[in-house]
Amino acid sequence: MNSHKVMLCKGLQVKVILFAAVVVISQPLVQAAVRGNDWKDLLLTLNEKNALDQFKEKMAPRVPESYMKSDFYLIRWLRAKYLNIPAAQNMLNENLKWREVNRMKEILTEDWSDMKEDFPLTISNHDRQGRPVATLEMGDWDLRSAVLQGRMPRLLRYMDWYQEEIIRQILAAQDDGKNVTRATVLVDIEGFNLLQHLCASCMSVFIRMTAGMETHYPGFWEEIIVVGAPAGSRIGLEAVRPVMSPQTREILKIFDMNKRQWGSYLDERISPDQRTTRYGGTKKINDN
Repeated sequence: MNSHKVMLCKGLQVKVILFAAVVVISQPLVQAAVRGNDWKDLLLTLNEKNALDQFKEKMAPRVPESYMKSDFYLIRWLRAKYLNIPAAQNMLNENLKWREVNRMKEILTEDWSDMKEDFPLTISNHDRQGRPVATLEMGDWDLRSAVLQGRMPRLLRYMDWYQEEIIRQILAAQDDGKNVTRATVLVDIEGFNLLQHLCASCMSVFIRMTAGMETHYPGFWEEIIVVGAPAGSRIGLEAVRPVMSPQTREILKIFDMNKRQWGSYLDERISPDQRTTRYGGTKKINDN
């Protein structure tokens, strides 16, 4: 029975066998239909199913939005706490408080044009499996100036906005019948330097960004691909690692300035028409 998996997402396009109203699927069959880590999100072990039933009974009445009541959403909090139900309850309850205090229902309608100009990022692309791709051109961000100008609270909220937008795009893909449960993040740090990016105040920003991702959006990331890393940037990346969960460390891929190397890696995951020329693609910046 330990090899049996319970199907989590009804959109999965594979054949299933029904036993006593429980959907059981072989792991290789799902992996063949869904590439990457998404297949892990579409299946539950029996232990996970039992824990989820208890967790859902306690938390579904408390969450404010319909998608948060879904197994797809709730299982992430359990897995983040290794199926420890009280710990997962506490984590999700704290997140709900954070969402209310920070008015997360309003964040998608706020005007971010000033931030997009000074801290460029895009979320209009998709990888070869249909997952949303967020591209953060952090090498062009002047974090030190943001600190000196008192813009850090807005920058951190901007990071919350992009992650919230990613979740909405994942949900939209599911509504379209796609087996998408995660997003890919491409972080370009070419141009990182000690003055603008690796000062003490700047590093605190990266640590808070990473902690926010782990605390408020656990398990929604397929890969975090860092490209263009100068030699000195390793110091900053290592400083952030302790904030990352073991799961996030596993999906973090770091490439140096060798564009041929990381370009080949991107070719396998993101088609050229979904990447700008900066990343070896053909897409124009203003393309949708």
